[in-house]
Amino acid sequence: MNLLILMNPAEHRDYTKIIDTIDALGHNLIGFVRMDGVNNFSVVGEYTLFPFAHIRLLKYDLILLDRYVDNADDWHSNVIKAGIPQSRVRTIYWLLQHKMLKKYEDSHDDVIQETLEYWRTHELSIFNQHTEFYEHTLDEMCMDNNCGLPYIMFKTVEGKERRMYYPRDEGKKYPDGKYYVKDIL
Repeated sequence: MNLLILMNPAEHRDYTKIIDTIDALGHNLIGFVRMDGVNNFSVVGEYTLFPFAHIRLLKYDLILLDRYVDNADDWHSNVIKAGIPQSRVRTIYWLLQHKMLKKYEDSHDDVIQETLEYWRTHELSIFNQHTEFYEHTLDEMCMDNNCGLPYIMFKTVEGKERRMYYPRDEGKKYPDGKYYVKDIL
């Protein structure tokens, strides 16, 4: 599989482990695509760093977004606006997911096999697997008048309730006139 990685050269990130993982999985890294608006070519190690304007000219199977950067969501939006199908865009976590699938494919542990089965049809997330099976929750926001910040009452694993504070603009107002935070877990 031919891969491209979207990146910002100004961040000076070390892609050595990512490149090693691509090689270990038997994929081919075509190069990097710069997302800093600069319209010239350069190099990252032994790979070409292409300007974003050339992305349509490249022959690739999948684009990997570097989710470690703050503006990865903007990059994703730019890729979709460029006419690249959603099915050809993944996050860098796709590599980890496929590395884990390969590493544990011969495991006889039922829980591991259940996880691998899920990963074959779902994208890896920071929440791991089965998140769609959880009930959605709404936590009502209260206001701490002493500091002027909203908070919810969060139950710890020990069963104790503690205040979890949010920035002033967090929460969404619902028809009942109260503010809530949805699905905090």
